[in-house]
Formats: sequence, structure tokens, C-alpha cells
Amino acid sequence: MGDSYFYASQPLVTALAKGQLNEDIEGTAAIFLFRHYLELMLKRIVLAGRLLISENQIAIKDEVKKVANIHELAVIWKWVLEDAKPKLVQWRDYDVDSVEQCVMEFDRFDKKGFAFRYDREGAERCHFDFGALAHQMDHFRQVLAGIWTCLYEMRAQIVDYEAELQAEFGNETW
Repeated sequence: MGDSYFYASQPLVTALAKGQLNEDIEGTAAIFLFRHYLELMLKRIVLAGRLLISENQIAIKDEVKKVANIHELAVIWKWVLEDAKPKLVQWRDYDVDSVEQCVMEFDRFDKKGFAFRYDREGAERCHFDFGALAHQMDHFRQVLAGIWTCLYEMRAQIVDYEAELQAEFGNETW
């Protein structure tokens, strides 16, 4: 679902960067959509990390702690670092520093996720460099999607391997 917010924000941000839309009108919606994409994607990564105990062991799905329904990006980023980073050997292969900077900038301005959602919550005092955002947002998407894909595929490979062992050896202890 997060991808839909990204792809809805992208043409708005691009048009704003070109001066084709009004920052005071479409800008608020564009930023809300992109910020919400970040929130949902980070939560998706947290869950993918929690579904793994390590890089070669999966968690029991019913015992996995659910991702809380909060909007604070700094807190969610902390969970990413706790629940996903330790399980991903390739973590440093990704430009996580730029993503973290983006997340923290949004968190500094919009701690609760309300500024671009409700009237008089702060968005009216905010101005963005839509050119810079248009230039970087696909990079952020690629980094986050890459991290999530690695975690997801890692879990899928473990599940496949365990199914092969089960098929070959049944209930024997391996």
C-alpha cells in the first residue's frame, strides 16, 4: 500500500519542482503522500525484520510483535535499526544515511504525522525544496525497497529450505 502513496506523490513533486503547481495547495498533499509512504515503508521493513530471528532463522509468526500504529518517524526508524539492521549483512551496501537524514528531517518538523494531515498543524509555515525532493525521492524508494526485498527474500529462502528438509527427512531431527 505504501507504494501507492509514493507513486501518487511523485508526479505532484515533479510538477511542483517545475513550477507547474502551487506549493500552498498541491504542495501540502504531495508532502503528506511522500511522508506517509516513508512511514508505511519503514513499518514494512520493521515487520520484515521481526519475522527473522537472524539471517538464517525465522521467527514464529504468531509470536512476532506487531508494529504499533504510531506516526513518529524517529521511533519507527529506531525500530528499523533494532529489528532489521542486525539481520541484514548487506545493510552498509545501502545508502541508509541519506534515508535516515530524510526521515529525521520529516520527524523534526512533523513529529506526530499531523502537520500535513490537519489544518493549522504546521504545514502552512513549511516550505520545501521540491526540486531537491524530486531528485532524491526515487533514490529513497530504491534504498527502502532494496532493504525490504532482502529481508523478505531471506525469510522466503529459509522457509523454502525448511520445507525441503521436511519433505526429505519428515519429522526426523536434523
